[in-house]
Amino acid sequence: MSVQRFLRDFVNFAKANPRRITIGHSGTGTVPHLATLTFARAAGIELTVVPFAGAAPNRTALMGGHIGAAAFGISEGAPNVREGQLRVLGVMAPGRAQELPDVPTMREQGIEVVASSDRGLAAPAGTPPAIMERLSDALARSLRDPDFLARAREQALFINPMPRDEFRAHMARRGEEVAELWRTNPWRQ
Repeated sequence: MSVQRFLRDFVNFAKANPRRITIGHSGTGTVPHLATLTFARAAGIELTVVPFAGAAPNRTALMGGHIGAAAFGISEGAPNVREGQLRVLGVMAPGRAQELPDVPTMREQGIEVVASSDRGLAAPAGTPPAIMERLSDALARSLRDPDFLARAREQALFINPMPRDEFRAHMARRGEEVAELWRTNPWRQ
């Protein structure tokens, strides 16, 4: 069965059977948790969300048939997909994953959801602009380093460097998105 057909069947089943599908993630407030909520909202479905204490127990529960679906990072699931142990609904990235090039993104399949684990470098408030610029330049050089990029690929890490102002705006948008998820579906530990 094609990935697109599998996702369509999954969504149709979930719409016909609200909260019947259990979906795990690696912990409350994590990227996979927020991605799960964003996916359900974008697809117009209701799922029973199950938090686990990390990616390994989440994956184990899925592979053991204790939950119906799971969300986790590409690096945490790609080996099991390649070995035929897991099927993928779609990739929640802006583009196809290098590790799973035949798997379409959610966007390609008509569901508007992109999830990522954003990282930034911070300095104390009041750090002089010249020092901020030096830190920013050093980080940008590091993120272009061929050895670093090779290691990132080995770990299935998506690298998307942004200038400071762009990253600040990106994080502000992410904050608004998470606040909206909280307003519509508050979670508790």
